[in-house]
Amino acid sequence: MRSAPVLGKGQSAAKSAVFSMLGGYRNIAASLIWVSAYVYWEREDIAKCIPKLNLAVDLEPGSVNFWNMGAMIIAFDSPHWIFSKRPTSDRVEKNIRLRQGKLGLEFINRGIALNPKSLRLRLTKSIILEKVFDDKQAVLKCYEDMMKLGKVPIFVVRNYARSLEDVGKVKEALQVLEENKDNFDKTHPAYQFYLGHIQELKNKLSK
Repeated sequence: MRSAPVLGKGQSAAKSAVFSMLGGYRNIAASLIWVSAYVYWEREDIAKCIPKLNLAVDLEPGSVNFWNMGAMIIAFDSPHWIFSKRPTSDRVEKNIRLRQGKLGLEFINRGIALNPKSLRLRLTKSIILEKVFDDKQAVLKCYEDMMKLGKVPIFVVRNYARSLEDVGKVKEALQVLEENKDNFDKTHPAYQFYLGHIQELKNKLSK
């Protein structure tokens, strides 16, 4: 799959003019384009689906859902569409997954740049980095960035601790859990798993 073409000054100006003319109808147009992209997604038509995804987010750059689902489609669905249409080998499939994963990352990074406070987009980025690239350091960096957003859900703190463990920083992982344990509802069922995680790390460090 090719990357989105770079627009020349004239094309970019024309595109901006069209978007400006749409005014308050841009979100409606974006939704219609997204529905069209979904139709091509069902048909596994990569050549028509991906450009629609890009147009939808261009029209409605504040739509976290568009960025999130678009990145997942590019990184995880599109490789299978490619596999189904040609003979493959393990090496070819791996290269296609990496290529499409890179394009998915580029897409989600654009979304993060335009929606810097979105936790959801950073979570999606961490999933792509983990599942496609198995890049533990990059996943850790994602969670570090999430923690900087302010108050985050309990599962994010636990995932951050897990990402620290994955790079051998068990002591730091325990410190993160200890420092944040008073930030959550102690009556919530998930809190018991949180405490169990703390004990798990203590046991690991005591060996």
